[in-house]
Amino acid sequence: MNLKTMWSDFQDFTYSKQSHLYKLPRFGEHIGVDHNLANLKLYQDIFVYNFIIDNLPPGSKLLEVGGGNSRIIEALQHQYEIWNVDKFEGVGNGPLQISNDRGHHLVSAYMGEFSPELPDDYFDCVFSLSTLEHVYPETEATFKNVCDDINRVLKFGGLSIHLFDVVSEKEGVQTKVWTNQLLLYIFQNIETVNQMIPFAEMQKDPDLYVMSEAAYNMMWEPITHQSYQLFGKPLSYNVLWKKQKF
Repeated sequence: MNLKTMWSDFQDFTYSKQSHLYKLPRFGEHIGVDHNLANLKLYQDIFVYNFIIDNLPPGSKLLEVGGGNSRIIEALQHQYEIWNVDKFEGVGNGPLQISNDRGHHLVSAYMGEFSPELPDDYFDCVFSLSTLEHVYPETEATFKNVCDDINRVLKFGGLSIHLFDVVSEKEGVQTKVWTNQLLLYIFQNIETVNQMIPFAEMQKDPDLYVMSEAAYNMMWEPITHQSYQLFGKPLSYNVLWKKQKF
């Protein structure tokens, strides 16, 4: 499975950039995007939606990890065979129940539990948006189980793409960047398509896209009950790998 031209240099998509919102213009009815008011989730939706339709033909078998009431599933359910693995326990301010029956396969489990309801070597793509940063406990054993389970259900050559919420300039964090350590584990232990870019280098990039204070105050502050300055600037850090033979 070869990535199409725009995605062939996935290194450029390692973290969220303002220019991505021009390169990736379509998601349902979202055509133009006001960067100052864009929710980080809109960026991630646009990103994954375009990646899937550009690289996976209709009828491909997709598995979304988490995602709750997923906008990706709603947009693509008629073109692909889509499964979702989610317990709907509200982790990371997620929903406690599905809003409607979208006609996809729902498996009540977490990745890393090796649920027998998820078949081996079955999926062309496993993806997640703003999910894996909630993996807990942050131990090597947990990380290994999550990654091994994803590779278990992927076909050989299948794509595994995950968008992590990362917070820049978070108060009280020595490196000024917060992330779940699973992100670092993936880059250190899996042969990824893109290579990790140091956070310090990322923060200096004038093209870096972070959720604006205006968008945060409108959409996130009522949930987090923290100021933008205290919470930090949310952005997306993205990782892609292809399943190799074991």
